[in-house]
Amino acid sequence: MMPAHRSFLLATALMLSACSSAAQQPQALSPEHPMLATLEPVPSPDEVTADGLMSARWQFPLMLTKSGGDSRSVESCRALLEAHNDGFGPAQPSDYGLAQANLALCLATEDSGALKPSINNHLPAPLLGPDFPEVAPAELAVAISDYQRARVKESRSWQDFSAIREYQSRSPYEATYVTEDGAIQRVFLVATGDFNDDEARDAILYLESALEEGTYGTARYLIVTREEDDGPMRVLKSVWPGE
Repeated sequence: MMPAHRSFLLATALMLSACSSAAQQPQALSPEHPMLATLEPVPSPDEVTADGLMSARWQFPLMLTKSGGDSRSVESCRALLEAHNDGFGPAQPSDYGLAQANLALCLATEDSGALKPSINNHLPAPLLGPDFPEVAPAELAVAISDYQRARVKESRSWQDFSAIREYQSRSPYEATYVTEDGAIQRVFLVATGDFNDDEARDAILYLESALEEGTYGTARYLIVTREEDDGPMRVLKSVWPGE
């Protein structure tokens, strides 16, 4: 599971009173975007944009270091990405999971700023429902070994790779899926809009992966799309920070 000191990032996501569709405001993010739980003060719904969240101050700073002994404290996504590009990394090995999760979430937030209004929407509604694994790309599966990664490439969908035995959801923007082999995938819908200029709606998903047994934990994000209402979904972009 994720380290305990990540609890602030995984705190109950804040329910905001409104969230505009990307068809009208392409930068509007999910009202349960995990980063909203780290901001001080909490922004109003009209301020929940990619640019706003990139600059917004976290409740808890993250200390980074790099070879040579230099250190830097970062308190926002923009500061974290600048430090990462300058070669800074976690100050302590125990901070690796936290830094990786924040980096994945910040990169996903940055990409949400590139979304444009979409004309066509072939994504399921709600997206993160109990049937989502049946149409979701197999890349959403928790694949650790080389054998599992090879199986991902051969699988038609997430459900085809590994059957889902448990589904939990607190809102349309966040869901947890547990597979029969004990993998836990927590999925957040960050934002929707047209990412690749084909006028079809795409979705940015932030993922936190763990196992029921063991200490494995990682965070990443995907951008997915679907060209037909009854067709499969595919991955436009997949980012694993630190790998």
